[in-house]
Amino acid sequence: ESGAQLVQFPETALSGYYGVHLKSTDEIDRGCLERCNERLRRAAAGLGVWLAYGSTHFEPGLEKPYNCLYLVDPLGVVKARYDKVFLTDTDRLAYAPGRRLVLANIGEFRVGLSICFDMRFPEIFRRYLRAGANLVLISSFQSGGERAAHMRTVAPSTLITRASENGFNLSCSNTSERPSWHEAMIVSFNGVVKARARRHRSSL
Repeated sequence: ESGAQLVQFPETALSGYYGVHLKSTDEIDRGCLERCNERLRRAAAGLGVWLAYGSTHFEPGLEKPYNCLYLVDPLGVVKARYDKVFLTDTDRLAYAPGRRLVLANIGEFRVGLSICFDMRFPEIFRRYLRAGANLVLISSFQSGGERAAHMRTVAPSTLITRASENGFNLSCSNTSERPSWHEAMIVSFNGVVKARARRHRSSL
């Protein structure tokens, strides 16, 4: 109703995140997860919007699943899936690392996909720039207690730096769970924050 063409949700928004919502990815009901995936894809088609959302992808034959970001087009077709490349120590206990970067075209934008801890590695964003990206979607679950209090400064500063040092736009979706380290935001190519969501509550 607001005219949005793309809706983006945080890391593992659909499936829950290991170490926070899940003690093991074995707790995920795979049949239920696939039905929910299908419902989201139908919703994207019904509304005619692009949809990016974090989830968990189980690949046949692999011991561990991927922490992934799906990109669904306005017809409800999955156009891309990015698997988180850079894993934290906790991530490695539950997820397999991704092996490739993923780009897609959305209107005038050449879009790269990324997830959370990827932000700490500038090389991945340089590679997206060389591949022609002018927008990167990064979905995160950046939340935690006082042991990570410094991230309230580091995380948003790093995201702004990634946009400005590469000269592309960055859409940063983050959880609203308390205590989140930063609100979701859209950063322009020159490092200016164009829009912010509200911290610690669901918002648009």
